[in-house]
Amino acid sequence: MKNISCAILLIAIFFWAALSDCSAKEFPDFIVLPDYVSTPDGMTICPATGDLIVACPNFGDDSKPACVIRIDKSGKVEKWFDVPVHPDTKKACPMGIEFAPDGSLFICDNQNWPTGNGKNGELSQGRLLRVVLDGKRIVSTTAVASNIPHPNGVKIRGGFAYITVSCLPKIHAENGLLSSGVYCFPITANNIRVKGTLDDPNLIVLFQTQNPDCQYGADGLCFNESGNLFIGNFGDGTVLLAKPDGLKRITTSNYVKSKPIPPLNLPNGTPDPDFLKKAVSIPMRTTDGMCRDSKTGDIYVADFSNNAIAKIAGSDRSLSFLAISPDNNGLSGGLNQPGEPCLWNGRLAVACFDMVTGPDKVNSKHDSKATVVFLRLKQNP
Repeated sequence: MKNISCAILLIAIFFWAALSDCSAKEFPDFIVLPDYVSTPDGMTICPATGDLIVACPNFGDDSKPACVIRIDKSGKVEKWFDVPVHPDTKKACPMGIEFAPDGSLFICDNQNWPTGNGKNGELSQGRLLRVVLDGKRIVSTTAVASNIPHPNGVKIRGGFAYITVSCLPKIHAENGLLSSGVYCFPITANNIRVKGTLDDPNLIVLFQTQNPDCQYGADGLCFNESGNLFIGNFGDGTVLLAKPDGLKRITTSNYVKSKPIPPLNLPNGTPDPDFLKKAVSIPMRTTDGMCRDSKTGDIYVADFSNNAIAKIAGSDRSLSFLAISPDNNGLSGGLNQPGEPCLWNGRLAVACFDMVTGPDKVNSKHDSKATVVFLRLKQNP
């Protein structure tokens, strides 16, 4: 009888282990998003539910309202809410998103990403929104700041919201290169009107993008436990380091920089045929969204132009690829122009933006289906 009981126990343990292993493998390596999403971008984690929250500006199909979706730990996708539109443009363009300690959601509404700002910055309609929700119902929407040229990423720390502004067309550098930077706003602020000029008191970081072939500036950002701020300079493939001190203007230093890349050489509008081959061998050519692993100090960067995720090792700042894909439609789980990474549920979730093309981009076209990819992390040796 004892032997039979032991056998039953062993069989039960075997099936429990098999079921547990099956459950662990059930979560997919990628998710094809519903048709109401054409362009996913910024991501964060809901502190109340643990769901992955994704901002969807839907630049790929402007007939679809810009929205915020949630993905639960089983992989179920649900629309959370449509983002309140700008009163003048009648549209919303949510990119970076982040929760404040009180549960309100901060959204970078990058109104002029599709239109551009005009030669002299005539169009500056971007907003930093604070949205308070009760379930799916929006209780209130406040413009913390408005008239922002190109608000992109947002992080919150110590009662302040820090946002990257990817271009500042009203600030003219002597060398003619693009200026961009970081703005800082108290999370309790209301209706601050940004001028986009050097005398903005909320402008705390300013720099130029040196790469003439990719004039696009401040993009991804993240903090470490000591309050150091890491800022991506997209076009230069550089991550800068700064130590914020409230609204005080601060300087930056290079945390890590990729190898210099050859110029495009476009005398007749035809790119160097070897340019792309040379470029994708560099493991961090552009710095879009990024996140940091607090356990290892590793920083993961969406290398937008390279169709890759770069890893900056916390131990020695060395650069490597976590993943890289050739041009693809995303339907087999490949990276399809990654715009934002987010550590979630033991994986690195990656929103595939899949919108921008050009001679320096691996991506060749916008595809009809949008995806989020979930990468398994490689441990440091």
